[in-house]
Amino acid sequence: MTTELPPSIYLSSCPNCGGEISSFRLAKGSVCSKCLKSEREFTSVFDLVSALKANGNLNRLKTFDEIGRRFRRVAEFFRNSLGFPPLGPQRSWVLRVLKGESFAIVAPPGLGKTTFGLIMAAYFASEEGAKSVIVFPTKTIVQQGVERLQLIAERTKVSFNLVHYHAGLSESQKEEALEALKNGSFDIFLTTTRFVTTNVELLRKVKHRFLFVDDVDAALKASKSARAILEIAGFTEDDIKDVKELLKQAKTDETVYDKIAELRKKRLSDKIVVFSSATITRGSFTVSSLMGFKPGGAVVYLRNVIDAYLRMPGSEDEADQLLLKLAKRLGDGILVFVPVDKGQKKGKQLAELLQDNGIPSEFIASENTRKIGAFANGELKALVGSAFHYGLLVRGLDIPWRVKYAIFYGIPKFKFRIGETPPPFLVSRILSVLATVKQDVELARLAGRVRRRL
Repeated sequence: MTTELPPSIYLSSCPNCGGEISSFRLAKGSVCSKCLKSEREFTSVFDLVSALKANGNLNRLKTFDEIGRRFRRVAEFFRNSLGFPPLGPQRSWVLRVLKGESFAIVAPPGLGKTTFGLIMAAYFASEEGAKSVIVFPTKTIVQQGVERLQLIAERTKVSFNLVHYHAGLSESQKEEALEALKNGSFDIFLTTTRFVTTNVELLRKVKHRFLFVDDVDAALKASKSARAILEIAGFTEDDIKDVKELLKQAKTDETVYDKIAELRKKRLSDKIVVFSSATITRGSFTVSSLMGFKPGGAVVYLRNVIDAYLRMPGSEDEADQLLLKLAKRLGDGILVFVPVDKGQKKGKQLAELLQDNGIPSEFIASENTRKIGAFANGELKALVGSAFHYGLLVRGLDIPWRVKYAIFYGIPKFKFRIGETPPPFLVSRILSVLATVKQDVELARLAGRVRRRL
């Protein structure tokens, strides 16, 4: 059964001239008959632009002509960097950046979020002479980003001034990086969330076109770092205070959103801000309002990942032997996550167990580039660490080509002392888990009320 469109004429709806256009032409992705006599169907706006340009009738869609040219250059830059053009969602991210949009990416690891941010920064530096600032959660990922940008420069045969700053640098290297930042003598600057938080005054003065914040949840989990991110994006302390006051009036005065939109347009007119995250968070309403988007949102992807489980043996020795058996069978590219209640001592024991039985392994509790580098180049076959939400193995690695397997040595847990006041977001999660386990409707409602107040 086919569904035919009713014959309709839409006023002021031709995307090229703003005149009348029929429903049939709109359904074909075309423009009105005055702009293009052909009844051809278009599946790409760039093909439509080319046809209009050929007959001399390109009008409102002229901006897509320039975006199309730039997109082809970016696609070629991707191909030279990686061996293939932007794939899947990367294509839409590139187009949005080229249109000057600020937006958030919420997607699981391995879909190319960080690669996209790095290549766009390299493209802006080498092709358009624009500066970029990239913020990572840890010094380890900063170092990995530097190495990947150097590889991109080598493969594309372009040059750009790459500057980075993190706690692992020597004092002379830090001074050199700070001096370059103050003088603006850089094309791409990579740093950590911690540096941004403690150097807001300096970064506010740095002129840049592209700001890419990787793992934005880590940056926004504290109000101080969230404020710092907003300020380097271009907002002032007064802007943040004003928006908070305006939001209090939102229930009785809807025009406050127009005022916030005007402020956003003014501050972000010459910048593109992209937030990237692998998880879903509620986010700050102030950040959402100022930036015009939510840092996190529910996005579902189909992924080629097998989830499996085995019942935990009764004794610890049996559990250790089961882990060893699994690791021997899987062989390489293994991350072992140890519940926080078992402590680092247990993690070190498990790493030694694997090492002693022919599986090169290390326990990793803090940022150690040597151990991560050894895993990345294949010297180590397994890394053991804590199953903590902001732990290094959870958020501190960006080497998806090496990670093949994740083994959880028991169920991940939250840990806090009796009498300690846990963070509100943790209370919400605990209540949600309890409500699910106990099938308790009242607990679920309470968890919902806590989430709404965050």
